[in-house]
Amino acid sequence: MSQSGFVRVGFLLSSLVALATSSWAGVNPAAGSAFSGRISVEQAVGKPAKDSGMVVVYLNPLGSKPAKPPVAGKFSVASRAKIYVPEVQIIPVGSEVDFPNDDSILHNTFSLSKAKPFDLGLYGKGGTKSVTFDRPGIVRLYCNIHQKMQAFLAVVETPYFALTDSSGEFTIPELPAGEYEIGVWHRYGGGFDKKLTVSNADPASRRFEAKVVEEGRLIQHGNKFGQEYPDKY
Repeated sequence: MSQSGFVRVGFLLSSLVALATSSWAGVNPAAGSAFSGRISVEQAVGKPAKDSGMVVVYLNPLGSKPAKPPVAGKFSVASRAKIYVPEVQIIPVGSEVDFPNDDSILHNTFSLSKAKPFDLGLYGKGGTKSVTFDRPGIVRLYCNIHQKMQAFLAVVETPYFALTDSSGEFTIPELPAGEYEIGVWHRYGGGFDKKLTVSNADPASRRFEAKVVEEGRLIQHGNKFGQEYPDKY
């Protein structure tokens, strides 16, 4: 075969490879490794809530460990203008959380949650204390002085998690194919777990939609001693 013949054959093979690659990319693009969805929040009366944000979504692999283990980090929950900022966070197991007081008044953050009970005591403006969260679960944070202060930490053992935006949408950028248990949790309602299969060949398996019911904006609770709060607070 002449040199020109080799060139033509080489060009043809290159074209076929490019075409096959392009066709495969159209079926299963790199972005297909993402897992996304929408969690709709409804009021107890059946009407859509004004905001579907800050719903916790996480996926635990079944029968195997995550392809990449969750990495513990450093986080913060600030007391600011008598609210906690942010109100909801997802953190990997082993992470440390700072609790700075940005107010000019005293605060006393505590939790009676099974995953991590703790009591930081009273401290004023500019002070901060830290807690390491070494077990998975939902940790409810309250102030022993101000009943309306509340925040929530979802401590997870997986790197595959996300918070929904105000419209209820969420995206986990990379999720390997496999069997999972998806957890959905809403701070003013409840949540659920569900098993599902995520496939590279089935784009529909990489989209998840569900709804949760919002039961009330203020969770009734006692102080760290289990007593009622004074009316003035």
